[in-house]
Amino acid sequence: MHPLGDHDIVKFYSDNKYKNDIRTIKEAPRQFLPEKHSEFFKSYPDSDTSVKYPEEISPDWLYFLEDAQFKIFWDIVMRVETTKAKFSPIFIVGGPGTGKTCILLALLRIFADTEHRIGIVLSDNLCEYVEASTQANISKYRVSLDDTFNLDLLLVDDPTHDEILKALGLAGTNTAKVVVMAFDPLQLDTAITDDEYDEIVRDNGVKTHKLNMCYRQKANVGKITKNIIDIVAISSPFADKAKIRWFRKDHKNLTDLANDLVFINPHGYTRDYDNPSIDEIRSEVKRIQKAPMWQHWPSVLILLDGCQLPEVVRDVFRVIPKKDRKELLLEKVEEVKGLEFQHVLIFMRKECHDELQTGFLATGRRVYNQRRLLRIPFSRAKDSVVTFAIQVYEEDDEE
Repeated sequence: MHPLGDHDIVKFYSDNKYKNDIRTIKEAPRQFLPEKHSEFFKSYPDSDTSVKYPEEISPDWLYFLEDAQFKIFWDIVMRVETTKAKFSPIFIVGGPGTGKTCILLALLRIFADTEHRIGIVLSDNLCEYVEASTQANISKYRVSLDDTFNLDLLLVDDPTHDEILKALGLAGTNTAKVVVMAFDPLQLDTAITDDEYDEIVRDNGVKTHKLNMCYRQKANVGKITKNIIDIVAISSPFADKAKIRWFRKDHKNLTDLANDLVFINPHGYTRDYDNPSIDEIRSEVKRIQKAPMWQHWPSVLILLDGCQLPEVVRDVFRVIPKKDRKELLLEKVEEVKGLEFQHVLIFMRKECHDELQTGFLATGRRVYNQRRLLRIPFSRAKDSVVTFAIQVYEEDDEE
């Protein structure tokens, strides 16, 4: 019997064809190799809790700017102070942790209570975070893009695609003489193409500042964030190979912009547990409690995928005082965009955990847009991020 078996197809497969196939062999795409896990969830159990910046554990961390961020901040300050005529609206773009929101907050801080009329657009959650951390009254400077106002400087944090277009329509008018928007192109509510982004910049004469130096996340934590960005880069809402190639090509520049991250804050702790024991979960909680914790804002974010965890698991992390932790369903992760936590614990469905290691295809645009935002929880962690891949239970409908 032939070593390939007694099948009709064997006689059509010659030695020459076999030799040619061996010469031209290629590794299958990652999505077809579920048994070959990527380094996405690689653990970096660095126990060094030393800090590079003294501001890291104080409320002033919200305003702290590294050199690259300070140069952008100062450029905008000088423009507002010296320019009376219309000038280009400004984009501050980059990946997570690059200090985009911090620049806006620093601008608000320096121009607040001056002769300059200033307003800021930001989420309710971010406003709560800033006010709780700094005791500043941010609310009195908040505006909506649907409001009628007359501002010298309008700051817009983390806008949607439609909000970008609306704010650009106000730039250079009596409504908003100067408009500055800060956002991560990969965290927009919809995945716009490179050409769509370039058209917005070109048609509106936007001046763009790009940031790629991440100083807010510790380096080891940042590696995990970058891994999920890379996973999104190889993923697609389509199944057809031609459409997959088209989709990746049309989003390449924006993906590269957000992926080009350099992490300069050393250390950081990451761990991944597949079907963890209660003792393993308990050990991670104890590790967090031993480190210096923020007093101005909950230092721990606990994300739950699947709604209903066994009470024995909940009892473990409830040891962390309520004021020090925030619990959130993973499906509502957009609520923490722009926020920061020292530690993030993610209780993730086993299926989702495995999918993140190989990429996701043929999901359709709606599901793709949801899954690409899974990068948000990993980018919210400053000092540590731990994932627990576990079997969870659905909540009863009555609940």
